[in-house]
Amino acid sequence: MTPKTIQTLSRLNQRFYKLSGSKWNPKPNYYWEGWVELLKYLEYLEPKKSIRVLDIGCGNGRFANFLMEYLPVDVPKQIEYIGVDFSRPMLNQSINQTSFEDGSIHKITRKFEQVDLIEASIDSLGLDFDSFDLVVAFGLIHHIPSHTLRSQLVDNWAKYLGKNGLFVMTTWQYLDVPRLAKHCLDPADFVTQAIYQGLEIEKLEKGDNLLKWVKYMPEGQYTLRYSHYFEDQEIEDILKGAGLQAIASYRMDGGKEIRNRYWVANKMRAQV
Repeated sequence: MTPKTIQTLSRLNQRFYKLSGSKWNPKPNYYWEGWVELLKYLEYLEPKKSIRVLDIGCGNGRFANFLMEYLPVDVPKQIEYIGVDFSRPMLNQSINQTSFEDGSIHKITRKFEQVDLIEASIDSLGLDFDSFDLVVAFGLIHHIPSHTLRSQLVDNWAKYLGKNGLFVMTTWQYLDVPRLAKHCLDPADFVTQAIYQGLEIEKLEKGDNLLKWVKYMPEGQYTLRYSHYFEDQEIEDILKGAGLQAIASYRMDGGKEIRNRYWVANKMRAQV
């Protein structure tokens, strides 16, 4: 995929979130079902008094709220949470962006940064490598254009993960859900929109789609977003290339629709 195509698809998604971001899951206590399932994997974390969390593509930061509400009492009491996202409307929904205490159980500090994750260099976040216990990227990787760039970004994100930390990523399995699959442009509309958007159709990759979004739009209108559909092997290869090994994978969210696949990974151990 050429840089021009990557840039065009990225701008398409930026436009989408600019239009819909202020209305997108505005409730800070709207949690994904798969997050509860994730809690049982925290036993892999090294026991200590505090936990550092990096939330990539954090949206309105509701994962921090989830941790405060659902982390068991026997896990670290102090949480340092850092969330990064490119969407200002989404970040504007984040609440309590400083420190607060939840009774006598958990304390948390929060920090949010607006960052273009595609354009940003690996060291532009100003964070220490190998320093986070939990690095998560929910609802993000499928919006990154090109296999090469997706691999590069996951490799970059893995650098922030500590020796005994966990990396968690989700992929949106929208083609497996009839209600969502029907939002994909049909071939004729795809060609029309690709030409209109200035996309080089021949440079797109297998699994690339443009989806219509009609919610909150005026009647008869829609906006577009780009999303990639993953086969499992593709994610396994990306994780392996970043020096990560999947220790678990499960599908949840959306009730019976089961729209997301979760990948829980840690750093590969050196062979002795």
